[in-house]
Amino acid sequence: MKSFKTFIVENKNPYWFRGPNKTVDLAVFRDHPEHGKQVLLIQRKEGTVEGGKFALPGGFINTSTPKGEVWKDEHDTETPHEAAVRETAEETGLQLNMKDHGHLIRPVGVYEGGGRDPRDNPEGWSKSHAFTVTIPHTQGNEVRGMDDAVGASWHSINNLPELAFDHGRILSDALSAGKGK
Repeated sequence: MKSFKTFIVENKNPYWFRGPNKTVDLAVFRDHPEHGKQVLLIQRKEGTVEGGKFALPGGFINTSTPKGEVWKDEHDTETPHEAAVRETAEETGLQLNMKDHGHLIRPVGVYEGGGRDPRDNPEGWSKSHAFTVTIPHTQGNEVRGMDDAVGASWHSINNLPELAFDHGRILSDALSAGKGK
């Protein structure tokens, strides 16, 4: 088996940590009176993993675990719930403050490895904590792509573009469990 240092040199898009790399995804829904149920998606920048495709807002949980080591939960500097709120704001500009929205953000599930991300490999893989929230249709009209997103926009759940990673599965799980209502 190759060492983790060899893996970093050989792989263009390595994970920072050996084993699971903790991430978050947030399915933000709203019921628009004219357009029906919508979900907020970002379009990933070209040159990033799954560049050009659409995705749920999300990203890595902040940790103080040193790069190249196995992720240690006790080094997390935020909860998955907090990371989902932060990542959504960083990528779309949508502010979901914990006071008003924290109790509305619900878990969908944990999705780990198995090729859910093109970077997944035997040395390091993604472990996403997925959440969902429904906001009033009057919120989120000013979303914009920021960070690693070139765009952010609302899409009808009945007419979705090509989705990155396993985000189609996460959306389906959120909706089938009734959590996207």
